[in-house]
Amino acid sequence: MAGEHAAETEVLCGANSYTQKYYLNPKFASLPESIRNELQILCVKITEECGGILTLEFDEEGELNFRAQAEDGDYLFDDIGSGMEIFHARIEKQELLSQLELYYKIRFLGKKEETEGSAGTPDRGEGDRMKIGTLELKHGIILAPMAGVSDLPFRILCREQGCEMAVTEMVSAKAVWYKNRGTADLLRTIPEDRPLAVQLFGSDPEICGEIAARLEDGPWDVIDFNMGCPVPKVFGNGEGSALMREPELAGQIVRAMTSRVKKPVTVKIRAGIDRARRNAAEFAKVLEDAGAAAIAVHGRTREEYYSGRADREIIRAVKEAVSVPVIGNGDIRSAEDAASMLRETGCDGVMIARGAQGNPWLFREIRQYLETGTVPAPPTCEERHEMIRRHLAMQIEMDGPHMGLLKMRSHISWYLHGFPNAAALRNAVNTAETREALEEILEEAFSQVFCR
Repeated sequence: MAGEHAAETEVLCGANSYTQKYYLNPKFASLPESIRNELQILCVKITEECGGILTLEFDEEGELNFRAQAEDGDYLFDDIGSGMEIFHARIEKQELLSQLELYYKIRFLGKKEETEGSAGTPDRGEGDRMKIGTLELKHGIILAPMAGVSDLPFRILCREQGCEMAVTEMVSAKAVWYKNRGTADLLRTIPEDRPLAVQLFGSDPEICGEIAARLEDGPWDVIDFNMGCPVPKVFGNGEGSALMREPELAGQIVRAMTSRVKKPVTVKIRAGIDRARRNAAEFAKVLEDAGAAAIAVHGRTREEYYSGRADREIIRAVKEAVSVPVIGNGDIRSAEDAASMLRETGCDGVMIARGAQGNPWLFREIRQYLETGTVPAPPTCEERHEMIRRHLAMQIEMDGPHMGLLKMRSHISWYLHGFPNAAALRNAVNTAETREALEEILEEAFSQVFCR
């Protein structure tokens, strides 16, 4: 056999060439989708090449082992080939396997990793707090602006779990200028929703400066400006990430805002326009010189949108280029992702976007990990159900029954990610026309299927 079977093991996943099935232990269903997919491809590839049954198991110390075996009577099983495939997989997937071992040791064995380069970021002292103007954040754990997602109900739920600051959905400076009624919904907030940044976008320095001045007395602590949105409609208007092609204009916009307001002005940017024009470091220096108090960097180019992996080297380059706080953004879906972002880039804070969709608990995981090096237990089935119920109630209270239900469809889909038969439940959720009908569907699913 290729690999040893320890006395006490916990199966992570496996593939069976005889039944042509792949298995993932439900205990690990909360792993990021990208990692789950990578594990499936790895296991299926080895069993397709060599036959037999492959299992990945954690031993009692949290080390991840491969175990390959054949059913009795299978004389075609390639034992040597399987061993070679496992050998190469351990080399090629070393980073993935190390991350999984760290995850298992911390979450399930209660160990605090002591290996250099793997430990969570130590708890910050009072002098190490991230400072944006006069605003101080202990860890710099921030909810990113997301259109149609980071509205008031979602921001409140994330704050309850440890989010230290949030940013409103992106608001057009021109829309505020022309008193567009739709902007009022995007700007809604309550006293509990602090500290808060209001995010503007536009391309006219005069309008952006004027709107910043109008909004300064509002209930937000920071005025943020978007220079990273990749959406064609925004980009085509010369706004969002399109401004990274025009550093001089970008500097004029920031200067027009900082000259009109006392509150700190921050900017969110990307790595650049495309691989050939990754100018984030130089661009950030222009923004700093214009008075920006902090800069958030998404480690992908406009061309990449959300594909591939966020480039942490470009975030590090920005951090080395400017003296104001730098906030790292991109691919933060776990506590270790946040800690490694801080560790590898030297950035001052982290901004969580898609990783929080359906998972506001991510903020408490990050906060506890940064403070103690441990990760709290994942939310129970009952906690997930209660979170959905509260979110639904808050959304309907803010948007009314019709729009509230429509908005919740996406949120519920994210909350249900990884649950068995989630696709069928999502279909039922999307056809519910009343709050009562939706609550009944969810009650039946959680009480009779998910939480049994």
